[in-house]
Amino acid sequence: MDSAPRLRTHLASDMALDLTSFDVGKHEAARRRLADQGLRLTTLAAERAARADALDRVYKLHNECRRRQPPLETRLDPIPRPDWVEAFVEGEEALPDAYFIAAEGERYLGVSMVVRNADEPSALTASFTGVLPEYSGRGIGLGLKIETIVYARAHGYAEIRTRLLDENVAMLRINEKLGFRVMRRELKQYRY
Repeated sequence: MDSAPRLRTHLASDMALDLTSFDVGKHEAARRRLADQGLRLTTLAAERAARADALDRVYKLHNECRRRQPPLETRLDPIPRPDWVEAFVEGEEALPDAYFIAAEGERYLGVSMVVRNADEPSALTASFTGVLPEYSGRGIGLGLKIETIVYARAHGYAEIRTRLLDENVAMLRINEKLGFRVMRRELKQYRY
């Protein structure tokens, strides 16, 4: 059996959301839907302040949700913990108060976060949104993504940018529903 890495090509979309024209009121029903299900939204910063094991639990959740994000072949191994901490907790681009978590009681169900964009101080980058598979279809991803937008607007940012593979149909639909526009599409190669 050949164990040499293979290259696989995926179509990737760079998308952007103009926050100056985003109407939060238009999405209020999606936000209420989470509360109506008894879900609470919190942040990594708040959970760390309230629970000694929060960082371990959120790291585990992030990696579990990530396993469903295309390309699946590159998601088999978890993000090394030091890399995750640098990216989302302690690094220059990290915004723990913009790392949103959906919870049902004490159980964490999904995450969505934005990080600083070193190349453009007026923009944030939507880094990842994911929900545990048994909770998909309940509007959790949409509700979490809306919270990142509310955060960005409240903190004076003008735009949120993101890149995703077009095979990630669920997130592509969420982004389009929220008003993200495709700025560029390109083929991207992954080695695995």
